Amino acid sequence: MPIFKKRTQIRFIQWLFPVLEKYCPPAAHWFACCLFLRPFRFPFTSLEKTAVRHSDEIYVSVAGRKIRVYSWGKGPYALFIHGWSGRGTNLCNFIEPIINAGGRLLAFDAPAHGKSEGARTNFLEFLEVMRAIENEFGKPSAYIGHSLGGMAAYHWVEKHAFETPVIMIGSPSEETDIFQTFFRRLHGKGTGKQKLKEWVIKKTGFQFDRELPLYERPLRNPSKLLLIHDEDDIDCSVEDSKKLHKANQGSEIMITQGLGHLAILSDSQVIEKSLSFLEKNYPLTERI
Repeated sequence: MPIFKKRTQIRFIQWLFPVLEKYCPPAAHWFACCLFLRPFRFPFTSLEKTAVRHSDEIYVSVAGRKIRVYSWGKGPYALFIHGWSGRGTNLCNFIEPIINAGGRLLAFDAPAHGKSEGARTNFLEFLEVMRAIENEFGKPSAYIGHSLGGMAAYHWVEKHAFETPVIMIGSPSEETDIFQTFFRRLHGKGTGKQKLKEWVIKKTGFQFDRELPLYERPLRNPSKLLLIHDEDDIDCSVEDSKKLHKANQGSEIMITQGLGHLAILSDSQVIEKSLSFLEKNYPLTERI
């Protein structure tokens, strides 16, 4: 769908949802349930299209759906997990620096994202794709996650008691950001948050109250964690990373300004800090 049609669709949703929320709450709840597990697919940028052309074309199967996997470079790999309505090529500015450092980068489009099959998905399916990739390629030497992908990386490493390096970029650490961001994007007030949360738990089986907040579940080796967050990120509060840093004594944190939620992925200082962290914790030139 051309990007102007996508934006028109989003603007219509943002007009309609507050009206339903005010005058017909049951309809607003139904609409929220329809949208919550359905990410938007945005057009690839020219830089991303170039990254796709230069990647190895690989697919894995998850729940009967073909999942697109991208591979750049050779050898043991660092795995990138994108955020909601994102795609594996969101980290395209990292590809050349990692390859030049002697490393390999793998990324994927989660179900219902990018070039993967599906119309709906959820957080647990992100984890299932990670499992499928590890079954195919072996355990990654590092994880890099943006937004919800950072939460997935942290959750995965903590659950398995791994000591694998993790880089979280603009990631939430508690459910508040997830639901607040969802309703904010709909221009809604979020009065139906609790009902939506109950529906999501019933639909997906993900127990928010048991698994979150992440800062109540420190990593086995906190020194292997790097948190990068922008002060002006309106999708995920920088306070989430600060709390996670405090809970993981020995972790590193980088706070930027003026980059927001997406531009942070292309910032040269962010890329430089990430590579430095990887080289220190798992030398790129020798093992990634």
